[in-house]
Amino acid sequence: MSKLTWKYIHPFSDDGLIAKVEKIFETKLPEDFVRLIKEYNAGYPSMRVFEAGDSKSRVFSNLLSFDEKHDNNVFSTLILLREQGVENILPFAEDPFGNFIGFLKEAEKLPIVFLELETNKTVYIADSISFFLEKLHE
Repeated sequence: MSKLTWKYIHPFSDDGLIAKVEKIFETKLPEDFVRLIKEYNAGYPSMRVFEAGDSKSRVFSNLLSFDEKHDNNVFSTLILLREQGVENILPFAEDPFGNFIGFLKEAEKLPIVFLELETNKTVYIADSISFFLEKLHE
C-alpha cells in the first residue's frame, strides 16, 4: 500500500458517523477500515484497477463519503441498496459505472465484495480492506 496515494479527500469530521453506520449495519467496522475513512474520506486512489471474479480490470473510482452532506455518501447509498432489496452489503466505494465495493455481512467476518447493481450479483474480492488495497494496481 506504500505506493498508493489519494486525492480529492474530504476531511473527516465526526466519529459519531462511524457509530451511526455501525448501528444501521448492525456490525462493528474493522479498525483498518475506520482508519482509512478517517484519513481518506471520499478520496480517489492513485492505483484503481483490481480483479473480481472473471474480470481482471474492475475499477475503483472513489470511497463513499462518511458525511451526509456530500452527494456520494454511505448513508444515501445504503438507502438505495435497501430499496433494491440488498441488505447484507455495506458499500464503501463505487466504480465509474454505478456499481459498489463493500463489506458482505456474514456470520463472523466481513469479506470485501463487488456488487453489480444492475443484477445485484456479488463477486468476492478479498478478506479484508488491507488485502483489497494491496491488490490495487494501475
